[in-house]
Amino acid sequence: MRSKRKAISPIIATLILIVITVIAGIFLYSFVSGYLGTLSSTTSTPPNVQISPVSYYQHYDSNTTYNGVIEVTITNVGSTPVSIVPTGSFYFANGTLAGSATLVKKILPSSGLQYLLYTSPLTLTPGQTVEINVTLVASSPYTVAPGYSYYLKFTTTTGYTISSTSFIP
Repeated sequence: MRSKRKAISPIIATLILIVITVIAGIFLYSFVSGYLGTLSSTTSTPPNVQISPVSYYQHYDSNTTYNGVIEVTITNVGSTPVSIVPTGSFYFANGTLAGSATLVKKILPSSGLQYLLYTSPLTLTPGQTVEINVTLVASSPYTVAPGYSYYLKFTTTTGYTISSTSFIP
């Protein structure tokens, strides 16, 4: 005996499955391309910056808390501007944190040599070189001492770390 129920035609069932698959594919494509677009827009190329120590000298001043000042040359050898956060760190050659480092401007007023701390990032255009001073404040129990090798580390405003070549005071 035959049932009086009618089923859906195999052709229509196939078309419905194709439509569902296409809609799911479009949804998956839009999700993945949106996710990858977010990743690529937040990723920037690493800066190409060179920090080279020029000279170091102890700084004795009763009005300051830093142990020494190093004069450095900072060069942006990359093709995009770079902004360097003015506070960083300095390390022993073996990687042990030795203390903090801060970018400063050297000024010579009539009252004598003074250093003015940078309060905003130092921005370098491509190809630009600046000579700048960095104050060093050693973390206890360390001091900045001759004969030890150190290096500086600063961060850019985009989150990349840049390091100097090593220097010996």
